[in-house]
Amino acid sequence: MHRLRHGGRVPPDAARANDSPGSGAPDGLALILFIFMHLDDDSLELGALAIALTSSVCALVAYAALEGFKIRLYARLLDSIRDVESLYHQADARREATSANAPGMPKRAPASA
Repeated sequence: MHRLRHGGRVPPDAARANDSPGSGAPDGLALILFIFMHLDDDSLELGALAIALTSSVCALVAYAALEGFKIRLYARLLDSIRDVESLYHQADARREATSANAPGMPKRAPASA
């Protein structure tokens, strides 16, 4: 559980709030405020809201790009695991072929023989 400076506790959902992008509701509300402020012609508030909206869109695009990169890395990891697995099977087949041709004890002979 996370602690605040004043001694209160942060609920678990609030602690995970930055793990994924929002549902879009704050951006929708910001868009409505943007439209109404545009009608009032308050240029300073309008500019601040435009910057907030732009940063939200840029953050969402960056999040999508990182998720795409993560999927690409997982695909490369899966290919590497498949390569290692095929090498293991080849080595295992080669080891069994050489042990079948080698003279010596039969495979299932007791250790005392």
